[in-house]
Amino acid sequence: MEGAKMAVEVYNGTMIASKNSNQDQTRTLDSKTLRRLAQNREAARKSRLRKKAYVQQLETCRVKLNQLEQDLQRARQQGVILGGAYP
Repeated sequence: MEGAKMAVEVYNGTMIASKNSNQDQTRTLDSKTLRRLAQNREAARKSRLRKKAYVQQLETCRVKLNQLEQDLQRARQQGVILGGAYP
């Protein structure tokens, strides 16, 4: 295989080798694959950000709920709430 040349490309730490005869087609496929991988990374990053925001919202709601429960308990102890279904 003396006439066959190998082209090596490096993209974002990924090494891609292609034979000279199909170099254009392989490069196109590789660029499509690389574009898809980049899009997937971006989608994963956005997903992590959405999850982080959701967890922060849940934590905020939990804190507010705990505060409301404490306020309700204090009100019950002071006799403010008279007619309730709970003793």
